Amino acid sequence: MIPLPYTVGVRTYTPAAPDAHNNPAETYAPPVEVAAIWWPGGSSEPAVPGHDRVIVDLVLVVASTTSIGPYDRVMVGGKEFEVIGYPEDFDHGPWWQPGCTPVNLRAVEA
Repeated sequence: MIPLPYTVGVRTYTPAAPDAHNNPAETYAPPVEVAAIWWPGGSSEPAVPGHDRVIVDLVLVVASTTSIGPYDRVMVGGKEFEVIGYPEDFDHGPWWQPGCTPVNLRAVEA
């Protein structure tokens, strides 16, 4: 078992009815503490090269059993980040299942 020495707060996204201007409203649950393995610094370079590029500010590595998905918010080191897409899955390899998954995050500007 890989140790989980850090704790972050995850706020689950829930879509709500559009506002008076027909813009989608965003609601988030109160933060839930989640154990994390590590997070390396981010990069200004895209995580995956290609035509549709996304800047990843931070990659958070959590246990594979962690429930986290697109648009969720994560508090890491006093800063808020939004989950970009679904977590990556490395637990279905033929030789090794690490039990952890990287989650791509983008900084939330107030």
